[in-house]
Amino acid sequence: MTDDGSFTVKNIKFEYCDFDSMIVVLRKIKDGVESIEIDFTDDLAGILEILQVQNVPYWHIEKYYPTDSLHKVAQMWIDKNSKIGTTFQVAVHKEGSFQEFFEHFTDRIV
Repeated sequence: MTDDGSFTVKNIKFEYCDFDSMIVVLRKIKDGVESIEIDFTDDLAGILEILQVQNVPYWHIEKYYPTDSLHKVAQMWIDKNSKIGTTFQVAVHKEGSFQEFFEHFTDRIV
């Protein structure tokens, strides 16, 4: 940990973690994170604002139920003109959960 309270990690995984605590930890991570894995069902808005999340090359969300907001992740990367090659994985258990995602980004998915 540094003097400013930030710390370095390569890979971080949150399981059964309080949402507010997770946000605090994510904000304290220094740049250079290779992967973030999150097991949660809360809102994406607070997470998408965090620079380390915006820049991570591999991001995995498990058990994310409000699937109608998944397109916001891809839109964030488009708005930031992010590097090609970023991986975003989501595990959901709902029929048609990616429909809105595909409707927004059919012409941009590779």
